[in-house]
Amino acid sequence: MRERNSQSGFDKSSFNFEGACFIENMRERNSQSGLKELQQQVLRDVLKDKNITVNVKWIIDVTLLSDEEAIRLFSRHAFKRNNPCQEYEKQSHEVVRYAAGLPLTIKVLGSSLYGKNKPEWIDAISRLKTIPLKETLKKLKLSYDSLEDDYKEMFLDVACLLRHWKKDDAIIILESCGFHAINGLRVLEQKSLLKVVGTFRGGEIRMHDHIVEMGENIVRWEHPDEPNKHSRLWVQEEIERVLANGMGTEATCLALKITPGIVLKSLGNMKKLRFLIMDSRNYDLSDYHVKNDEARHYFPNSLQYLYCYKYPHWCLPKTFEANNLVALEMFHSKIKQLLKRRKSFVLELMWVEVVLEQQQWGAFGAGRRLCCEPIWHCLQV
Repeated sequence: MRERNSQSGFDKSSFNFEGACFIENMRERNSQSGLKELQQQVLRDVLKDKNITVNVKWIIDVTLLSDEEAIRLFSRHAFKRNNPCQEYEKQSHEVVRYAAGLPLTIKVLGSSLYGKNKPEWIDAISRLKTIPLKETLKKLKLSYDSLEDDYKEMFLDVACLLRHWKKDDAIIILESCGFHAINGLRVLEQKSLLKVVGTFRGGEIRMHDHIVEMGENIVRWEHPDEPNKHSRLWVQEEIERVLANGMGTEATCLALKITPGIVLKSLGNMKKLRFLIMDSRNYDLSDYHVKNDEARHYFPNSLQYLYCYKYPHWCLPKTFEANNLVALEMFHSKIKQLLKRRKSFVLELMWVEVVLEQQQWGAFGAGRRLCCEPIWHCLQV
């Protein structure tokens, strides 16, 4: 009876749509034939193409269309046909590349461009590069809104700063900041907000481009043109501008690259900063004596996680009390003396130019792990 009612409802409403598909006994057919065959039937019926085959890949548990399927779906919404008009073929492929195989994005963009002239298409494509697609982001945000508050914070940390990091490394950072990272990342994966690929160091954290865009948009939402009021800073040009003006007092997370003339002294104003990633690999800090010698005194004491690549000094600044520091990671650095402290934390020093003497490690108390390369082994302290 319920099946007949469903069929009747479908028959009454399907004429309102250009493509429609009704699958009987879906649960039974799924168990017998599998999801892929059902996907093929839906796409063939909706797109009115009996020769289509499903060629999908999975990213963050969302089924993405192949390039051929994406351009066909886009054309159905933008041109009311199965392929793009020749005059708009280049622009159509640009839009499909932006959508990255996400069906929802393809449909929204195709519908929004239907009936528009070529200058309007070119303007819309240019706009996509700077302005988030509200329809798509609004729907994606449903998964974010359902999260607990601490998981929301973790999601924003990953979307803005930690995507493409190894999972084990991200866990160290997030746990240093007081989060239950192992469970939190599992929840984000279950919500299809991220995916972990591979196994080395726990695998690489990946996110779909539109999930990343959604996270960045959340951070910028209230003050889109005032990065000094953003909770997370990851765009180098914005960071340099904020530091030059001595602002950024709301920042909790920051990832910056050292460049000539950058004003690091302003880091001291960021009293809420909980983790800092500072990368000097593209600039020789040995030629940066004055500014960086001053700047080394301005690590905020709120820091819980500190990462430095090519730290140029032999010790951490005396003004940096590190009362809240939980994890310190340094690569290719010159440090040879660390601060006296009692609180236990993770210490990882890789390829330091002057390897620390063992008696200096004891100043850190009962740390969980200390790794020194090129010694290539771990010691418990």
